[in-house]
Amino acid sequence: TGTETGQRNVSLKRTPQIEQIGRFVCLVAGRDLLVFENGNEPLWQQTLPASARLVAAGGDVFAVAMANQVIALDAKTGQQKWSRDKLKPSRLFVGPDGGVYTTVTLSKPDFLQNEAKNYRIEDTSTGGTTDPRAPVTFLMKLDPQKGSTSWGVRNIGGELVFAKDNVYVFDTTVETRLLSDTGPSVTYHSIHCLSPRNGKEIWTYIKTGDVHEHAILGDQAFLAVTEGNVLGSRENPSYNYRLCMVERK
Repeated sequence: TGTETGQRNVSLKRTPQIEQIGRFVCLVAGRDLLVFENGNEPLWQQTLPASARLVAAGGDVFAVAMANQVIALDAKTGQQKWSRDKLKPSRLFVGPDGGVYTTVTLSKPDFLQNEAKNYRIEDTSTGGTTDPRAPVTFLMKLDPQKGSTSWGVRNIGGELVFAKDNVYVFDTTVETRLLSDTGPSVTYHSIHCLSPRNGKEIWTYIKTGDVHEHAILGDQAFLAVTEGNVLGSRENPSYNYRLCMVERK
């Protein structure tokens, strides 16, 4: 009807941002985090140790990344469950079981001093070479109760989708190809289907091209991929797209 159903005044030190995460609506304003579920009264409110960079939720866990720290909060009460220091993720996800997934990128020297140097390596291309000095990206799952590392995998950690007891990791990688007829570089896209329990690889799909959209549809992963070079003129470019269905059973 457009009728106002309620309002509430809040005092905040930063401009608020509103995010919808699952069934919750979050108001994030620097160190202030307000979580709403129904109505204009917060389900809970927390003052964080530092300004929130990333917020994610799943199961009964809220995860917040701040500076070099990740904390987990109880989704019903906002009480802190655990804290993990010396961790600065570029991406943050929470699975249906409450496990916190973080994507981290480290410089090569820092990586060699990190536990991630012992993680299993996933392939994200079928050829080419990479700069040995390049930063290293890896995906970690943190225990929902303690925040300790459950498992980790190197080279992946783009977009995560949780469906039917598995986690699907979508990545795009550019590989250098020296003295190649196909040009100095080639773009690959990959899907890694992993077990949330132990990070074990169930299957992997790797092809060339840029993925512009992806979705899980029933028992299939659906991709829209750029195929080949740009057609037409610079002023009026056109593209060939490959629409692909990948069985994910």
